[in-house]
Amino acid sequence: MDAQTSPTPRPDPPFELDPAPAWQRWLVSGFVLFHLAAIVVWNMPSSHLQIELKSRLSRYMTYVTLDQGWGMFAPEPGRENFYMQARITYASGEKRLWPIGRQDTLNPFERLINERERKMVENLYNPSAGQPYYNQIALWALRNNSSDRSNPPVRVELMRHWSPIPSLPDGVKMNPVTGWSSDVVYSLGLGKGIAR
Repeated sequence: MDAQTSPTPRPDPPFELDPAPAWQRWLVSGFVLFHLAAIVVWNMPSSHLQIELKSRLSRYMTYVTLDQGWGMFAPEPGRENFYMQARITYASGEKRLWPIGRQDTLNPFERLINERERKMVENLYNPSAGQPYYNQIALWALRNNSSDRSNPPVRVELMRHWSPIPSLPDGVKMNPVTGWSSDVVYSLGLGKGIAR
């Protein structure tokens, strides 16, 4: 046997996980319990206790996008289909429509990413509630539609579109919605255009 030959390497000992320190396990467990309790409180029937706790949880639930209401079910479910879009006018006179929160134009992955945008449109749809935000939404639409510096946007109009949902007797199939109504809820002129 050659003296230069190295001995056969020993196999590594099995990998062992070191448990996390107790304080970290307690911290994670506490967060999971808090999160589950917040979901239960948010969705439990309305009561004095629920209203008080919900007011304390609203920032957290909104931040993690788990805030929701049950108004779509009862006692007065929504009676309209609606969506919003921006109509952008360019220096050349060209006009382009840009959907805002329109889920039916997106693929499933885009729908997941843009869910908050759809919820935003629910709040913006009513002009009395949405008015404080219209200027920022118009600027957002412009920033996303101003790639050609030779033909900059000069105006954006926020439009809402709606169609009533007809009440149908039991057993009657719904016909496609027809008769959309529209109006402009906000208009922003830019003169020579927006700088990107």
